Amino acid sequence: LNSVYSGIAVKLTEFENHRTDSQFEDSLTLKTFSFQFLNSFSALFYIAFVKPFIQETDACVGDNCLAELQTALGTIFLVQLAVNNLVEVGVPAIQQYYAAKDAKEKEASLGIYPEDVSEVEHLLKLEEYHVLHGIFSDYAEMMIQFGYTTMFIAAFPLAAVLSFVNNYV
Repeated sequence: LNSVYSGIAVKLTEFENHRTDSQFEDSLTLKTFSFQFLNSFSALFYIAFVKPFIQETDACVGDNCLAELQTALGTIFLVQLAVNNLVEVGVPAIQQYYAAKDAKEKEASLGIYPEDVSEVEHLLKLEEYHVLHGIFSDYAEMMIQFGYTTMFIAAFPLAAVLSFVNNYV
C-alpha cells in the first residue's frame, strides 16, 4: 500500500495548488511519511505493545510476543527488501535490455551503426530521473528501514546489517 498511497499523495498535493515548491514538498512529505509510518509500523506496534495485554485465545504465549514480533518483522523486512530491489534494479535492467535491442534493430534498418552514435545521444535515451520524485522514494525507503532497525533492533538484529548492505549496494 505504500506504493499505492505515494501516487495518491502526489495527486492530492498537486490538487492543493501550493504557492511555492517548498510548500508542495513539505505537504507531500507530511502525507507520504505519515501514511508510510502507520502502514509499516502499526502491526509491529500492536504485536509489541498491545497484544501482550489482551486476554484472548490468540494472545502471546506467556505474555511474551518477542518470537511473533521477530517473525513478523523478519518477514516484512526481507520481503520489502526483495521487492524494492527487484523494482529498482530488475525492472529497469529488463526495460533497458529490450529498449536497446529495439533501438539496435531500428538503427540497423535505418543504416545507423552504434559507432556513429555519440555519447550525448546515448545519454538522451536514458530515462529521466525526476528531481523530487526520484530521490523521494529512496529517502522514504531508507526512513522505513531506519525505523525497523532502531525501534525493533531487539527483535531482529539482522535488520541493521541488511539495511547497511542494501543501501551500500
